[in-house]
Amino acid sequence: MEIGKLIKVKVGDIKAPECIVWTTDNLDMVDEIIKNYDVNISAIKISKDFKLIDGGHRLCILWEEYGDKHEIMVRQVPISQWLFYTILFTFLPILFPVGIFLRVLKQKKNKKNGIK
Repeated sequence: MEIGKLIKVKVGDIKAPECIVWTTDNLDMVDEIIKNYDVNISAIKISKDFKLIDGGHRLCILWEEYGDKHEIMVRQVPISQWLFYTILFTFLPILFPVGIFLRVLKQKKNKKNGIK
């Protein structure tokens, strides 16, 4: 379940950082993103104050291809960018070890049951 609502915004209205690091994998996705951007698969996420939270590469590709007046659907979360990252980095150190612990338990159970 995705948090936030889908809204239509102009690419240029989204406040995004200027520095984006491109890898070979990102460059391979350019044509696919231009032709198949779908909010139901992987929406660009912005905060309530229109700051970019997720999808910088997708946003950059769409901006370069269509310009800053092009309208796209994005998912807007109901909190500020600052609060989003504060929550994320507060709970990530707690959730990450729990996830590893659960994975190890699952592997032990599978090994016991003869499943690889």
